[in-house]
Amino acid sequence: MKVNAQILKKENAKATLSVGVDNESVSKEFERVSTIYQNKSHINGFRPGKTPLSVVKAKFSEQIKKDVLQNIIPSAVKEALAITEIEAFSVPKVKDIKIEEGSPLNFVLEVELPPEVTLCKYTDLTFFRDEYKISKKDVESELKKLQESYADYLPKENNIVEENDIVTLKIEAYLNGTLLKDVSSENYKTEVKKEKILEQFYNILINSKVGEEKEIEVEYPKDFNDKILAGKKIKYKILIKEVRKKHLPELDDEFAKDVGEYSSLKELKESIERQLKELGRAKAEEKLESEIIEKIINDAEFKIPESMINAHTNYLLDSFTRNLAMRGYNLNEMMQNKTIDFEKIKEQFRQDAIKDLKVYLALKNIREKEGIEVTQEEIDNEIRKYAEKHKQNFDEYKAKISESTIESLKQQIGNIKVINFLKSHNKIKKGKKHKFAELEETMEG
Repeated sequence: MKVNAQILKKENAKATLSVGVDNESVSKEFERVSTIYQNKSHINGFRPGKTPLSVVKAKFSEQIKKDVLQNIIPSAVKEALAITEIEAFSVPKVKDIKIEEGSPLNFVLEVELPPEVTLCKYTDLTFFRDEYKISKKDVESELKKLQESYADYLPKENNIVEENDIVTLKIEAYLNGTLLKDVSSENYKTEVKKEKILEQFYNILINSKVGEEKEIEVEYPKDFNDKILAGKKIKYKILIKEVRKKHLPELDDEFAKDVGEYSSLKELKESIERQLKELGRAKAEEKLESEIIEKIINDAEFKIPESMINAHTNYLLDSFTRNLAMRGYNLNEMMQNKTIDFEKIKEQFRQDAIKDLKVYLALKNIREKEGIEVTQEEIDNEIRKYAEKHKQNFDEYKAKISESTIESLKQQIGNIKVINFLKSHNKIKKGKKHKFAELEETMEG
């Protein structure tokens, strides 16, 4: 079989080829397939196997043509890729087929190419490591939070809701008259504090009494962190079931002993300070690493196959759908009720998928280019940590791990080594000094 092929277009991780198969090869295949149909056909007026080929071809023309294509195209595609030296990332698509007996076979082949990354300079750049300063005020603030977490809440005799009280509410949330089960609650507990609850809730709860029923309507901003509520107008029906007054424990040495293995309040404060400093260092390092990766993927050029983007987008969507189901939502119902704009969410996840893949491909290419290897010992060390965490024997735990999990673990270790390589091969200067409150804001966001 003689195949000719040429590249019509090659861009954006896709190549379009024009492919032709010679007339002689096509004619021979038509004859071969027609003979098979002649031998097995039973046509009135003719003995089995003796029907003239012209009659067979006329009666089974479409089936014969289909079989000829199935027999020729796989080999023609393989040959066309070899001729043009094109490597296919996924199964090529055959389009615009032109085939008739007595003529050459012609078709167009659309081929997804493997992902390509053109890296720019990624060493000897300058980045800045910020610092989060921990003050005595920050320590006292964290101590106060700890104190509040150990607070007792006792029933109030007057049943009137005041600042800092804990209330138990029955909440029914409605969107266009439809009850939102996940947002609703029989026994929702919250602290009546301006900085902790929405202003509309605070205003109707403060100075209200147990047994009172309230109704409010809340219009959530489009960028609200809960996608179910973002941009929606929700009507709430609220019944105040119980109110309790907060009683805080004394901040003394006894409190420190109750909290943990601390001999004094001073020792507890010192521990809190160390934890806050470590948290600040970790956040600064995370911010630095994020900026290095952002710089690299912004400067690099990527050609990513559409099937790769679609696969990761679908993975993110599946995770989102499973999360909704765990919260009691049905995606199809929500789309029908227009609770969510699925196309908008899908496009958002597509953009997230593209960024994920850029990070993956950039780190993978740097790792390969720099010869950064992951050893079996490093993999085993990570597995050992998990085994110890689950209090299991290392060998038994390792035997249960799938190959895909091992590969994922190997990739994680490799990514960490690449990021450490980047930090050690770039100039890291002292950055801005931030207050710890700024760190808390980023964590809350």
